[in-house]
Formats: sequence, C-alpha cells, structure tokens
Amino acid sequence: MWQVFQAIWGKPEARDLDEIGQLCSPDLFQLFELMSPAEQAHAIRVWKAVRKSRLKNPSLEIAALLHDVGKTRRPLSVLDRVMIVLAYAFFPGRAQTWERGSLSGWRQAFTAAANHAEWGAELVSEAGADLLAAALVRKHQSALPAGFSGEEAELLKVLQQADNQN
Repeated sequence: MWQVFQAIWGKPEARDLDEIGQLCSPDLFQLFELMSPAEQAHAIRVWKAVRKSRLKNPSLEIAALLHDVGKTRRPLSVLDRVMIVLAYAFFPGRAQTWERGSLSGWRQAFTAAANHAEWGAELVSEAGADLLAAALVRKHQSALPAGFSGEEAELLKVLQQADNQN
C-alpha cells in the first residue's frame, strides 16, 4: 500500500531539487527531471538514505538519484507496478519468463521492469556520469556480480539496501 500511495502522490520538495541541481551536472539533472514526480521522490529518499551511510562517494549519490531513470524509456503505471509486485509474489517463475518478452502487449511492463537498470546505465553514461555510477545503476537490482569487490561491492550493497527500504 505504501508503494501505491507513493506512486500516486509522491513528489519532490523544492529544497531537495535545489541541492540535487548543485550535485548533478546539467545533463544528469535533465535526466532526473525526466522521471515522474513519484520516481523523483523515491530517488530522493534513496539518495538521503545513502548519504546517511558511512560510505561517502559522489558516484553512489548520482547512482542513488538516477538508479530508476531507465524507466523513462517505458514508464510503468500504478497498475503495471501492482501487477508486477503481485506476479513476483505469487508466480515468480512465470514473472521471470514474462520479463523476456517484447515491449508490446501485456507483458511489456515485465520487460521494462527487468531492463530498466541496463537502460538507466546507458542513459547516465551518455549524460556524462562516471563508470562507477553507471555500473551501480546497471547492477542495482542484481545479485553482487563478479568483478565487484572491495569498495565497489560495499557501495552497491548500500545502494541496494537504500532502494529496498524506500
């Protein structure tokens, strides 16, 4: 219910937008502005959570703000989100099969949800984010991938925990 409420009524506060505008390059801020107000509010909650962590890293902050920007390629409605959450809760095997569909028909929401991290990494890279920020966006919904170790692994864990809590 919290997710539905936030998807319908969530919106960023002006003071947060001002601070984000100072943190991000103009191109990255433009990406942030492409997200829906509810997605922006979610990103801000994730960003604030990572800022409270012991790890201080500008790439982590950028990744927190833009981890869901790939959803702008195929936005998810509230109904899409509810369908996805319920499908993964009750039919996880089928939902994973539906992810491999195309971006047409009723399965497109699953495909978009499954691919938004990769799409987001492409968008932030094109907008000038560093390699670490793009990698964090790309892997924010994945199990800890091979090749991520040390500080990178810790940053990814912080991002994933903040995303899951918000």
